[in-house]
Amino acid sequence: MNKENPWLKIPIEDYEAHMSSPNVGQQQMLNLIFKELLNQFNPKKIAVVGCTSGNGFEHVDFDYIDKLLGIDINPEFINSAKEKFGDAGKKIDLVCADIQDYDFGKMKFDLIHCALIFEYISVEKVLLKSVNSLNPNGILSVVLQLANSDKPAVSKTEYKSLESLSSLINLHTVGDFKKIAEKSGLKEIEGRTIKLKSGKEFYFGIFNSLLL
Repeated sequence: MNKENPWLKIPIEDYEAHMSSPNVGQQQMLNLIFKELLNQFNPKKIAVVGCTSGNGFEHVDFDYIDKLLGIDINPEFINSAKEKFGDAGKKIDLVCADIQDYDFGKMKFDLIHCALIFEYISVEKVLLKSVNSLNPNGILSVVLQLANSDKPAVSKTEYKSLESLSSLINLHTVGDFKKIAEKSGLKEIEGRTIKLKSGKEFYFGIFNSLLL
């Protein structure tokens, strides 16, 4: 992604207000999903791709975990997350980067969480990168927005900066995503559709490595 990426021009205040507005409700959904993942899998090493300002990080027990890595392309989002969760010290690492260019290096994770990011990036590239960075029995979780012929891909709110994402968003079918995931060495172990009051639907999927 280059510097003209629309994500770089969205203020954190606009993003959070848009995502949590009554006719969107996605901020609340994503918060509950992350909490559910923490409770279900008790991961000690966690990576959140597209972490924004740390939505859901308040559910992390920093006395229990070893590391929480948050990655986001927007520096304002990362700075907001640092203001909220910087007290976690060495347990948290907040990085401003494009996940498509970011190198996990030797880091391995029990949970890599990717919510509403595959609409904007290369699915193949990031899935391959992620599967190679999972611990044995590690989990990759995803949230995908599903197409709806009656709803715009980017919901209309008073926060106009979000409308710029309409030129970038690319929605995937669950079937196509699963095929790419399998080619990348992942298998779905759980999956369900979540429908919000807005009428929009989302796929919440949990994957682990085919090599297990």
